[in-house]
Amino acid sequence: MMGFNLMIAGFVGGLGLFMLGMGQMTDGLKGLAGGALKTILASFTSNRPKALLVGAGLTALVQSSSAITVAAIGFINAGLLTLPQAIWVIFGSNIGTTLTGWLVALIGLKVKIELFALPAIGIGMAMHMAGGKSRWGAGGLALAGFGVFFLGIHLLQNAFTGVSAYIDFNQFGTGTVLGDLVYVGLGFLLTLCVQSSSAAMALALTAAASGTIGLEAAAAVVIGANVGTTSTAILAVIKATPNARRVAAAHVFFNVLTGVVALLILPTVLELVKRVSEALSLDPSVATTLALFHTLFNCLGVLLMWPLAGGMIRVLLRLFKSQDEELARPQHLDDSLLDAPELALEAVRKELVRQGDMALEIARHHVLGARIPHPVAALEAAVPRLGADIRSFAFRLHRMAESVDDNTLQRIVRSSHHYERMAIRAESLPRAIRTTSCTEVNQALGVFRGLLDRLCAELDTSQPDFVLDTTETLFQSLREEYRMLKFHLLAAVSAQKLPIEIMEALMARSEGKMTSLESGLKAARRLSQLRGLPASVL
Repeated sequence: MMGFNLMIAGFVGGLGLFMLGMGQMTDGLKGLAGGALKTILASFTSNRPKALLVGAGLTALVQSSSAITVAAIGFINAGLLTLPQAIWVIFGSNIGTTLTGWLVALIGLKVKIELFALPAIGIGMAMHMAGGKSRWGAGGLALAGFGVFFLGIHLLQNAFTGVSAYIDFNQFGTGTVLGDLVYVGLGFLLTLCVQSSSAAMALALTAAASGTIGLEAAAAVVIGANVGTTSTAILAVIKATPNARRVAAAHVFFNVLTGVVALLILPTVLELVKRVSEALSLDPSVATTLALFHTLFNCLGVLLMWPLAGGMIRVLLRLFKSQDEELARPQHLDDSLLDAPELALEAVRKELVRQGDMALEIARHHVLGARIPHPVAALEAAVPRLGADIRSFAFRLHRMAESVDDNTLQRIVRSSHHYERMAIRAESLPRAIRTTSCTEVNQALGVFRGLLDRLCAELDTSQPDFVLDTTETLFQSLREEYRMLKFHLLAAVSAQKLPIEIMEALMARSEGKMTSLESGLKAARRLSQLRGLPASVL
């Protein structure tokens, strides 16, 4: 009984040291890399092969596929990576994470750990304490983590040496569908419990090296661990952005598809591993064979995904849509209309009206404090995105259709830009000021507010009774009232009825409201020209 307790203690302690070492290595290597990780991700992922190599290389460098996944998701959200680029980086990270298996097989199970693990921990921690948050300190943390990592492997190896005396894993059988599924489930559960496929991989390697389980059983555990690692991605994106959910879904699809195919042809894959090992003159040990299997298994996944990725990405783009993406998605633009310029121009006009409606909602929220039907953050994200799609379509139409001249193109582009400025100016209004006690100023503010309200109503170009001349006249009244408001503000300051800082704040906020709606008016002028209605020329 004492021996069994010691074995369990060694197993738990070894696993803990392994994961602690992995965490320290990852933190240290990320600190050592500095901003290089972000630079490489943003600059060298222009096509599939590059993104794949970057994902594999960076994961091997920092020893954390999760870190690369999180960075890739952040870059998508920032607009620095497209969804296809990020997905191929993730696929590459699956290959890069197999380096852990090679470290265990080639060093952890063959070299006397005490020769370098303990010195590495001591030297690394000394460097870390001396270097602090510098790269020298980060390198020390990585070195110490490297030592702890292999110390954990050493304890796991010792624990598994005696496990066969207590548990007969052969009773589950291998070479049968049921037997292989048992080991796949074991690998999945291990990864689910410890939230680390590398830890499950290390357990499979040490168990196989000690003879506790056979090669095929260990390979099935590796497959299960690979599928189990998707649980981390799923848990991480429960309340995440649509892009994060898409990346997680791609990660799950890749791992599950690869796992199912590899399990169905497991004997064939193991035979291929054997032939590749012989061709490369690798050590024929079980651990090395298993590490090679892990690498080839993930490479198989990349080959499977190569022809499927395009269709998968199209499906993912239709899934997990956020409200701002739905709002920003063009409802009328279609490349099939490019051969019919009149229909295409009408589609562009309708999208400009939609963009104007959203910009006007933003203005009503910020300028009037009105309640609006959509979340303002979703609208603020959607307006520039829809504008970019409108302009892109208009430029393609201009190149293909002679009837769409430069003036028409300029009207489209300027109208779209004016709506974006309307939204931006409304968003960036100075904060609201408390009500003043000056009667004249309060009356002028009330009149000004009333005109703002009326102008917002008149700027709705989606209404069939929209009349540009009426809107122009109303804006001139607003401009005149703004001059009167400034007069009353200056008079109140002169009479010492109002502090000068309050006057300046009220003036800046009122001017910001007016210029926001002025941008909407400029857009409406251009839009009226597209409708063929008479309009002033800017």
